[in-house]
Amino acid sequence: MDAGLVGLLGGVIGAAVGAAGAVTSAVITGRRGERLARMQIEAQMSQAQLQVRATYTQQQVAKRIDAHAKLLDQLETMLSRLDLNPQMTNAQVQREVAEQVTAGLFSDFEAVKSLSTTALIVGPDQAGQKSLAAVGRAAHAFGLWMFFYADVLEGAPNQEPWDNMRTAVVEARNAWRDYASAVREDLMDDGTARPQ
Repeated sequence: MDAGLVGLLGGVIGAAVGAAGAVTSAVITGRRGERLARMQIEAQMSQAQLQVRATYTQQQVAKRIDAHAKLLDQLETMLSRLDLNPQMTNAQVQREVAEQVTAGLFSDFEAVKSLSTTALIVGPDQAGQKSLAAVGRAAHAFGLWMFFYADVLEGAPNQEPWDNMRTAVVEARNAWRDYASAVREDLMDDGTARPQ
């Protein structure tokens, strides 16, 4: 064989080996790139899922805070109606004032029932249990007001229903404070809800 032919054959073989090496290198690089791309996509999907969960949690916390804040506000309105001037005695309570207070209390209590249901549904449990206690105490005070109101309508108000109602309002205010503390603890201390 002649030296030129050997050189040509060596060049062809060298080119074929180089091409095979380049193809092999491209395949390996492509697989590594594919694996790397897959890992990046999985990481991005995981990050997107975390973001969706965080957004959902923030929305749920906002709903919970809103529901409990509305109930706390309505309970405060109701208790304020019952929290008449401490100087006012049974003899001083006029029928007209008692009728206005009673009408407002019925309206307040209807709102409290609806808001209480919402607050219980959205949770969390500790705040929900405290809301039940606060609503129960407010309902008790409302019931005692109705005894007092019945006496006013009869024109013979006496001190016992008034004193019982005043005591019940104090207890309802304490339950309201416990409820507000539970909401603050469960939902607002660090800006996130505690896991259920």
